[in-house]
This record gives sequence, C-alpha cells and structure tokens, in this order.
Amino acid sequence: ILVKVKALLEKDLIQQSKINYLLCTIIILLANTTIALTLFYTKSNFNTGPFREYFTVATFGSYGGFISILYKINKLNFNDEEGKKLLLFLAISRSFISMLSSVIVYVLIKSNVLLGILNNVNNIYVFYIFSVVAGFSETFVPDLLGKMEKDVTKKA
Repeated sequence: ILVKVKALLEKDLIQQSKINYLLCTIIILLANTTIALTLFYTKSNFNTGPFREYFTVATFGSYGGFISILYKINKLNFNDEEGKKLLLFLAISRSFISMLSSVIVYVLIKSNVLLGILNNVNNIYVFYIFSVVAGFSETFVPDLLGKMEKDVTKKA
C-alpha cells in the first residue's frame, strides 16, 4: 500500500510541476503580448525604429513556443527536486529561444538571405506565420542555418 501511495504522490508532484511550468510560460506570454500591444497602440521612441517590428515578431515566436510546450507537455518529466526556480528558468529560456528563433528568421528574410521573395509581399502576417513556426520548432532555425551553410559551401 505504501508503494502505491508513494507512486501516486510522485505522479501528483510531476503533474503539479507541469502545471507550474505552463503557468510560468503563460505569464511570460501575457507579458510579451502586453508589451507588444502597448508598443503598437502608443507613440514612443521605440515605435519609430525597428524595435516594435522585432518585438512583435518575437511575441509571435513566443506563441509558437507556447504551442510547442502544450504539444510536448506530457512527454516532459519533472522531478520535485527541480524546484520552482528551475521551472521558472526553463520557462524563461524556452520562451527566449522561441523569440530569438523568430527574430533570426525575420532578419534572414528581410536581408534577402532566405526567402527574399517574401520581401515583396505587403502582408505582414506572412512574417508572423514564420515567427510562430520558428518559435514552435526547436530545430527549425538550426536546420535552416545548416542548409544555408551547405548552399554557400557548394557555391564556393
């Protein structure tokens, strides 16, 4: 009986850790969204430069990261020993990687290094879709950079 109770308690702690991880990522997502909306609807020095565009793209990347977390949450296995600080760090790092990936893809497209044909499109939502995809997939940007490296070495 004690072994069964111990197994149930451990399972409950793992589920609680997953919920805490999701809550941390939701808070980060809401903070990103709030900042992006504030930048969009207010007049400030950041609105005149590319900062607003980059932050909006990064926010859509964080949405992709959140969707990825929702998709993979059952595969994650947290221990009680990891603690809430580590869960917060994991949530922040995952969101940051998603945001960074989306900005990298945006810059590569805007600089005509990757899919330069999209620069002629007047629809900004195309970039937002790529941002969500870049935020969703942890391997999208590394695979993309690897493909670009192979193309450059072939041409050289």
